[in-house]
Amino acid sequence: MRSCSCAEAVLLPVIAVDGPDVSDYNLAMRFASALHRSADLDAAVNAAADEVGAQLGGKVDLLFPFLRTTDPNDYRRLPELLEARFPGATLFGCAAKGVIGGGHEEEDGPALSLTAAVLPGARLVHLDPESIMDGEVMSEKRLAAELGPVPAGVDALVLVDPFSVQPDQLAAALDLALPHAVKVGALATAGPVPRSTMLYGHTAHRRGALVLLLPHEVRIRPIVAQGCRPVGRAHVITRRDGQAILELDGKPALAAMKDCYASLSAHDRELFRHSLFVGVEMDRGELEARPDRLLVRNLLGVDPEREAFGVAAELHDYDVVQFVLRDSASAAEELTSLLTLARDGGATPAGALLFTCVGRGRHLFAAVDHDPRLFGDAFANVPVGGCFSDGEIAPVGGKTFLHAYTSAFALIEQRR
Repeated sequence: MRSCSCAEAVLLPVIAVDGPDVSDYNLAMRFASALHRSADLDAAVNAAADEVGAQLGGKVDLLFPFLRTTDPNDYRRLPELLEARFPGATLFGCAAKGVIGGGHEEEDGPALSLTAAVLPGARLVHLDPESIMDGEVMSEKRLAAELGPVPAGVDALVLVDPFSVQPDQLAAALDLALPHAVKVGALATAGPVPRSTMLYGHTAHRRGALVLLLPHEVRIRPIVAQGCRPVGRAHVITRRDGQAILELDGKPALAAMKDCYASLSAHDRELFRHSLFVGVEMDRGELEARPDRLLVRNLLGVDPEREAFGVAAELHDYDVVQFVLRDSASAAEELTSLLTLARDGGATPAGALLFTCVGRGRHLFAAVDHDPRLFGDAFANVPVGGCFSDGEIAPVGGKTFLHAYTSAFALIEQRR
């Protein structure tokens, strides 16, 4: 499929928000999260529903179910079972390769993660592929029409079936349709059952994308942990050919890579051989590389004849790039730092969703519950639920991207 054409900006109808200042808006939102491991879906639903219902009491507005199962009929039955327990609640969830809930992860066996919220005013939109595509290209005009009028700055959660909608095209189109809004989500990738399934309404769906538009009084504060640390120094692209970097700082690009390797410890040299990535600084007016603005992308290979290497990213002349390494220690240190900054730099969220790569979890850290545990250390008693995925959707430097090997948190809190 061709990449999304962003030449024509689409102006979505914008609604001015009247009424009291949002700082005076008393939104009594509350979250609860549970995880239950069982091959018996009815038992898992009842146990999880009892747990979150006891914590919240009264009416539940939003349900975030993520299911790992070996029975394809479970996907069809789950919305019906949840509707019986929480009539009228909006569902936003999917099949998953692993689930996260109640501070725990399950990557191997059947399990249901159920996060619930008292949060009125959210609006769910299902985007059918035929309604938003113009041939093989995402139509920003059609997407805007499907979303309908949206208040300026409303944030969104996103789930995408990658077999019917190109995720990177959707991310770019959503940035045009919802400028200045934060979007966080994941691919609704298959679990043990080989299918991609999204859960909403009263049934399960296998095509398109889900966009949950939060009420204007609520915002998403994103935490995007790409699992890497910078090594060496930042460089400026002075000559390139598409995605191939030919020169850095006026010298052959491969020479800069070799110089970086020579400056490293024996441990980092070993990582360099198999866990090397490139970070692209997303602030194009910046001459340094800040870790929180680096978009981490794969190397596409080395061209010894041209003394160049390729990067899986859209590059521009004079972009700033930096080599980065990924390992479990770097990933843990990065996430700890980001969570600490988030805790110290804002209000305590009411709840959070976590979308994390299947390449993290036990496979990277050799331990279960790693990322939820670090989150709990920073935000004690804040419920968090979510899933493992083959791709995460989250912003870096003000633009929304499809990521890999990433943990993307959506901290949901009152807008101030």
